Amino acid sequence: VATAPKGAGGDAGTGALLGAAMEALAGGDVGVAEAASEAVVALAATVAGDDSADAHAAAALLGALRHQIDKVAAGGGGGDGEGGEEGTVLLRLLSAAVSIASRSGSLLRVAADAGALTPLTDIVAGDDVLLQMNALALLPPLASTADGIALLQSSGALPRVLALAGAGGGGDMAMPSMDD
Repeated sequence: VATAPKGAGGDAGTGALLGAAMEALAGGDVGVAEAASEAVVALAATVAGDDSADAHAAAALLGALRHQIDKVAAGGGGGDGEGGEEGTVLLRLLSAAVSIASRSGSLLRVAADAGALTPLTDIVAGDDVLLQMNALALLPPLASTADGIALLQSSGALPRVLALAGAGGGGDMAMPSMDD
């Protein structure tokens, strides 16, 4: 059984369970992966508070998720090893990270601190158009709050999205006039 990275879980049982959930989330069986994603997001909803125990649990969960994202991005932990599947698994993991981060301002901060959203913003800034298009579909929940917009702005993702949309240099978009 896979385990979560050191420092990512409370006791050994929790770490093993969290690691197994992350492996299932990155696995090749889509049904199992979807169920694991729902479970991980639901678990995150239970630790969405601001007290230190919740913050520690959220950091453990998002740290384990980032660890799995890094593993898949490095080509060593997603799907059943068939070509092209890493992108799909990576997007599935990033979708779970976005679902968790968009639940509350505290979870967004923990996700940002854990670096769980950095691969998403890196994809948006990258050159893989297909991966980029799919990553753009994950941004609306983050962009629905002021904290999320600030994160996207500071990461460079928002100016990149505006540039892709044809908003011009520097992200300045001319607003249409009602007189036109």
